[in-house]
Amino acid sequence: MKIQLKNLDQFNEILIRKGLSKAAYSEEVGITRSAGTRLCNGQTLYFSPALAVKTAEKLNVEFDDLFVIVKAEEKEVTKK
Repeated sequence: MKIQLKNLDQFNEILIRKGLSKAAYSEEVGITRSAGTRLCNGQTLYFSPALAVKTAEKLNVEFDDLFVIVKAEEKEVTKK
């Protein structure tokens, strides 16, 4: 299973409303600026469970309002 944002625009709007730049968000949640920028721009789609929880806490929003848990793509297993 993977965790991704429900809505990228909503996420960035929340950052603005909280007065956080992408760099400040990155610092708040303990990730590199480049990782934060990739998340904020939608270049990285999935959040680790720890980062998703920390993000929700730092932004003071409910986890389920910001994120959705999706099933990982099932890969066909071939027998040799």
